[in-house]
Amino acid sequence: MVPVTKKIKVVNVPNKGRFPYCYCMLITDHVRAMIDTSCEEKQARAIAAQGLDLIINTHFHEDHIMFNWIFDKSQIWAHSLDAPAIRSLDLWKELFGFSYYGDDEIGDTYRKNIKTQSSPVHKELRDGELIDLGTVKLRVLHTPGHTRGHCSYFEENEGILYAGEITLSNFGPWYGHLDSDIDQYIKSIERCKELRPRLVISSHLGIINDDIDKRMQAFLDRIHEKENIILNELNIPQTLEQLTEKKLYYGTSRQLPHFRMFFEKVAVHKHLQRLTAAKRIASENGVYFKI
Repeated sequence: MVPVTKKIKVVNVPNKGRFPYCYCMLITDHVRAMIDTSCEEKQARAIAAQGLDLIINTHFHEDHIMFNWIFDKSQIWAHSLDAPAIRSLDLWKELFGFSYYGDDEIGDTYRKNIKTQSSPVHKELRDGELIDLGTVKLRVLHTPGHTRGHCSYFEENEGILYAGEITLSNFGPWYGHLDSDIDQYIKSIERCKELRPRLVISSHLGIINDDIDKRMQAFLDRIHEKENIILNELNIPQTLEQLTEKKLYYGTSRQLPHFRMFFEKVAVHKHLQRLTAAKRIASENGVYFKI
């Protein structure tokens, strides 16, 4: 555990917070609560054994709800738009888009390998709600884009933002499934940037307390950088499949397993849809080209 304040700690996790783990925020106040549960299993069991009143999920992804099932005596809260996919693995799979893109086999293998379990959600959250834990009070910020119901949580008195998938990583935002929306992601990043938090807890980087404004902007800029890469590739008309093979989203330095190639395809498609809506490109018979 890494103390942030007297009541707030960050739970250290394996693999430096990379998938399938995330840094969780533990609040030991009048109400004992934790944001997300994808830490190490023995850590989750130890926290549950000490008693935990409340789990607050940022969104429905497996690397954030992994051990919800361990906290069977705790209330679980999540935004109303993501709660259904936490309750149902069938909906979870649907929102990834495996069926939409004709890749059900990849979806079934992916779900089997990550061993995600559904869990109840006892309360559905709304934007602007205040979660009163005692001296710690968390403002619910609906920050969609990564998923439609993704939330960040802001402790206004201390200026601490649990940003979730607004990770401030060098890779940039992740929007590689059907439920993602690039335009919403941009607005969500800008909203968090406007808060000017003193400290950010990133789901996959942990505690960030330096150059926050600059890092927020760099994180946002990665979207536009990747979009420009895709646009430049369309100097020659190409199909989605041809663009996918070039790894324009994840980068050519990575060896991508099948499921990440699926995410690559979806992320590139999200950009193509956005560029089409902006009338910068068009398509005919599945071939995309500049206008």
